[in-house]
Amino acid sequence: MIRFVQIGSSDEYGDNIAPQVETQIEKPLTPYSFAKLASTNFIKFLFQSENFPGTILRPFIIYGPGQKKDRLIPYVINKSLRNEKFEVSSGKQVRDFLHIDDAVDAIFLSLKVDAVNGKVINLGSGDPRSVRSVVELIVKEIGLGDPLFGDFKIRKGENLELYPNLELAKEILNWESKINFEFGLRNLINYYKKQVE
Repeated sequence: MIRFVQIGSSDEYGDNIAPQVETQIEKPLTPYSFAKLASTNFIKFLFQSENFPGTILRPFIIYGPGQKKDRLIPYVINKSLRNEKFEVSSGKQVRDFLHIDDAVDAIFLSLKVDAVNGKVINLGSGDPRSVRSVVELIVKEIGLGDPLFGDFKIRKGENLELYPNLELAKEILNWESKINFEFGLRNLINYYKKQVE
């Protein structure tokens, strides 16, 4: 069967309480999250009105090779590899970091399972961490870098705890993350080391 898979965003939840679950009413806080939610609602409407075979996968923070370098993990890795001082927030935000390979597995599974039609399904590692602990882990693994915690202000309205309930992904897709964060991070650091060399 052909299926349309919309890649949503955890930002659609806005300031909802964690762990965020698919039944919560979304509260987008930015034009980006508003646009994502509009697409989500359009796919759900098409399913209800036309039986359109579409689903919405809502990943939390995806990381891995090829990510834009201004995103948190590649930013910290590259600054640390160059042994630079770099600005970060206080790091008290709690986030769920999902490896790209796990996200791709979920996408392919969603193409095979008809029960996903019309549904929103969270994707995440199930291992939420503070941003500060992630920064500190990267600096420790590399042995270089000097994060200046608190130099970036937390965005107005930013949800400090954004991590998913994953029961629906397990139930419908029989999916869960397989890549341990420390393992995925070490591989990613090696990927960037090769680029620097």
